[in-house]
Parts: sequence; structure tokens; C-alpha cells
Amino acid sequence: MRIEENTGATAVELTTSDLELIATALAGIEVQGAQYSEDGQRMIDR
Repeated sequence: MRIEENTGATAVELTTSDLELIATALAGIEVQGAQYSEDGQRMIDR
């Protein structure tokens, strides 16, 4: 497992500029399709 790496991520500090760059990058991605397959959706009882 990568528990040490994962907990180390809590020390990462993002600047306003970092967050703006991330938001800009994400805005250019068009989400397509369902999050889960039909079978997977039934498994989560929705």
C-alpha cells in the first residue's frame, strides 16, 4: 500500500494560481457516458 505517500499529500499546498490552472484544464474536458454500467448502477441501489 501507499499509505505514506497518500498521507504525505495532506502537506501539499495549492496556490490560487494552481487552482485556477486546474479549473481551466478541467473546464476543457467534456464528460461523456454514465458513471456506472447498468449492472453497476443496480449494485448501488439507485
